[in-house]
Amino acid sequence: MFVPPDQRSVPPRWEPPRKPSRDAKRTENAAVTLIILISILGLFAPIAGGTLIAVVAAVIKYLSPH
Repeated sequence: MFVPPDQRSVPPRWEPPRKPSRDAKRTENAAVTLIILISILGLFAPIAGGTLIAVVAAVIKYLSPH
């Protein structure tokens, strides 16, 4: 379809993307670090929890009268 030149829409002027601020990068790094730490904790928490329960059970068994 033909559109006369005076009725054509002008495309918006291109602007280069802005650089992220230092605070945004720092916040992103902190979030990634937190996710990694929680993931590592999630791997070892069941082992530590199971060990703690086993130690408590052993102490209770040791202290109980025979």
